[in-house]
Amino acid sequence: MLSGGKAVLFTSNTHGGNYEDANIDVYSLSTGQRKTIFHRGYYARYLPTGHILFMREGTIFASAFDAQRLEVSGQPVPIVEGVTAAPGNGGAQFSFSQTGNFVYIPGRRNSQNIGIFWMDNLGKFTPLRQALGDYYDIVFSPDGHRATLEMSDGKRIDIWVYDWARETLERLTFGGQLNVNALWTPDGQRVAYTTLDSGDHHDLYLKRSDGAGETLRLTNNEVPKFADSWSPDVRTLIFEQRSPGSTWALMTLTIEGDEKSGFKIGEAKPLLSSTFDLRNAAVSPDGRWLAYRSNEADNVQVYVQPLSGPVRRWQISTDGGSCPKWSYKTKELFYRTPTFTGGQDLKVMVAPYSISGDSFVAEKPRAWSAGLFSIRGSEYSGFGVHPDAKRVAVLRVPDTGAAPARHQCQSDPQFL
Repeated sequence: MLSGGKAVLFTSNTHGGNYEDANIDVYSLSTGQRKTIFHRGYYARYLPTGHILFMREGTIFASAFDAQRLEVSGQPVPIVEGVTAAPGNGGAQFSFSQTGNFVYIPGRRNSQNIGIFWMDNLGKFTPLRQALGDYYDIVFSPDGHRATLEMSDGKRIDIWVYDWARETLERLTFGGQLNVNALWTPDGQRVAYTTLDSGDHHDLYLKRSDGAGETLRLTNNEVPKFADSWSPDVRTLIFEQRSPGSTWALMTLTIEGDEKSGFKIGEAKPLLSSTFDLRNAAVSPDGRWLAYRSNEADNVQVYVQPLSGPVRRWQISTDGGSCPKWSYKTKELFYRTPTFTGGQDLKVMVAPYSISGDSFVAEKPRAWSAGLFSIRGSEYSGFGVHPDAKRVAVLRVPDTGAAPARHQCQSDPQFL
């Protein structure tokens, strides 16, 4: 809201995943007029000095702005380079006070300095992939020899398959503007994922994990949806879908056949819905239990209930939780802490469990490791559990040891 409360400054984009090509618009509440004041930028903020700051490619730009006429004067000028930002979700790490002090977190750009590390249960980190990059998530194949990486080149997000032992990286997706939420089939032969195309469709696709053959389109509508889990027989895909009431529900889709006989895609059917958001579904290795997250409590929590049969439910997390992941080697359910603090100091939690008849008996969850990790956007898990259940892969900003550059911003004519 601009000074005086008569206009709103905001970022405008036709699709998510990359805000570098977004517009910065201003809207007058009194006249209803809306206009674009900057192209290619995001995270605009109005300073009491009569200037607008915004992010573009890791640099803060500034321009004089008339808050009464809602007009800028002159071209925007770069003022601070090397500021941590997240073009994937339109955020940036800077702020200012009304008395003239300015703060920011240095970094070439959040999208350029993320690393992928092994983390053990003692909190020790070792590099899994040496090259830093714009990573969003990591998911291991069932045999643990490969992993899908979601990476951005600054313009689009694609899914790549990484053989971490041989250090080979092969691109899996080529279409659309955004390819996310990679999900391996239990046999490791295929990967399901969501593609956002130029028509604003969020659809599910299925592709061989070696990249061969045709890509199979599973859905065809504009409703946002993301693949969550497979049934053990690889015939049913569970996915989350935004409902007309803007809440998220869990759905199922049957997929039968193969490349030779042809695939037969069933009709999407509701599995679990509520007046609250139900997301991050995960089917247990034996196909009997369904873990998911819901925001019906004061906080987002992880729950478990039978996949079929009488509806009973057990709350697993105690202080909030998201993105449950089953161990295939041990009787443990992993999840991560919620994103209260901006997603930069998350923990991997674990809840050992046992089965007593028709009851799911979970022990008190504990931190699996003392190590902290980061995520890129609140909907990404940020960690992948290796099938051996002895280590996890996490996204983390590496420690550089370099002292950050300092800028004298207050009363500095070169700043504005």
